[in-house]
Amino acid sequence: MNADRPERLDHRRDELIDAAFRAFMTTGYVKTSMSDIAAEAGVSRPTLYRSFANKSDLFLAAAERLHEQTSAACAEAAARPGDVDERLAAAAIAQLSAHVEIVLSSPHGTALLDVNRRIGGELAAAAERRFEALVRSLLTAAAVDGEIDARFGGATAAQATRLVVAVVDGWKLSLTQAAPPRTWRADVEVAMRIVVRGLAQPPDA
Repeated sequence: MNADRPERLDHRRDELIDAAFRAFMTTGYVKTSMSDIAAEAGVSRPTLYRSFANKSDLFLAAAERLHEQTSAACAEAAARPGDVDERLAAAAIAQLSAHVEIVLSSPHGTALLDVNRRIGGELAAAAERRFEALVRSLLTAAAVDGEIDARFGGATAAQATRLVVAVVDGWKLSLTQAAPPRTWRADVEVAMRIVVRGLAQPPDA
């Protein structure tokens, strides 16, 4: 019996985070109260407070889980067979999909992303570093395999990585400020193809 208790507690914590995420998506961060979250989870306020001190803690827990899921999806996408531009595009789409889904699924989506940047900045920065490391690994492996120029078209590996990340960040900004076009995934694929084509050219070509 006691051996199962940590698992039950983890499951209950996940349920509370799920409920908080639903409440934030429905009502927005500012207007959501701990009472709202408790009602959504079907628990009493004391039960909720035993696990989380306030709604900020719940928001950060939801954000951390979403970042981890997104990082895992990016890594899985990058590991698929294909050319480096295809794998970069797949990883970029995985990185962007969570943001797009939040914007499309909630009238408070853009505001929630702003809250994430404001109070979850460290979590977002850590996720960004993981994505940057993934991009650099993909580019470095492609250079070793001869798929792109080993001199990255006249750039360093770090510069090439920052270029790809900057492209993805630009898409992230545009896609989360307005309803994304239906072609956004195809557009990202084209963007990665253009970037990789430039990196594939020797600097003196």
